[in-house]
Amino acid sequence: MRLNTKKYAEIMQEKNLSTGDICTKTGLLESSFNWIMKMAVSPKFLRLNVLQRQQALM
Repeated sequence: MRLNTKKYAEIMQEKNLSTGDICTKTGLLESSFNWIMKMAVSPKFLRLNVLQRQQALM
């Protein structure tokens, strides 16, 4: 599955979320998150709706 990194980055910017915030909330290592964003490949446990659910909680 391909991850829409452009949309993910837009949502992060809109909500003023840092990479550290995402890693804390998802349990990913920062290096893993950066690799995912760079490679635009999503492992089974990371999907766009994860960040969208986080938005609803904020």
